[in-house]
Amino acid sequence: MQQFLTDHLREIVSVVVPFIAWMLTRYFSSRPRLVRSTRHAFTYLINEPLHDAAGNLINPSQLVNVASLHIVNAGSLAAKNVEIVFNWQPQYFNVWPSRHYETKTAPDRRFSIIFANLPPKDVIGFELLSINAPLPEMVTVTSEQVTGTSRTLALQPVYPRWVHVSVFWLIFCGVGLNVFALISLLQTASK
Repeated sequence: MQQFLTDHLREIVSVVVPFIAWMLTRYFSSRPRLVRSTRHAFTYLINEPLHDAAGNLINPSQLVNVASLHIVNAGSLAAKNVEIVFNWQPQYFNVWPSRHYETKTAPDRRFSIIFANLPPKDVIGFELLSINAPLPEMVTVTSEQVTGTSRTLALQPVYPRWVHVSVFWLIFCGVGLNVFALISLLQTASK
């Protein structure tokens, strides 16, 4: 094995180094990354009867649907002309933090909210509410540079900083030990 590595080291390096350079350039390049997810969605059953204008009972209870959505620019460059498209216009919605936006409705009744830009690491939250009607799905999130991806959120415990530092230190020592073991193994095999 070592003889093979010694004989073909130049060829291996000439293939591996450009691949590593390409991966690092792709990973660390400055670009926006839009990520959308649902923080919370729930339907409340309200035991309040629904009557029509004449006073006739339509339904003995009502449904209130709520959802909390958010979009984050996880990249290192501002996203320009960010457009969030819903299947239709929600009955009520709130944008947080409060910022300027424009809305438009397409001929097929899809509803869009447009922001001029979204700085890196910035988050936009949407609170949707509808009464006795379903909430619209968020169809897509796009900008001039990228199309957003959907991520599933899950609750997880928050550990103290010392736990994070300890885990990082153990991982670092483990990687160092593996490199040392590999080098020792190659030296032993060459004897």
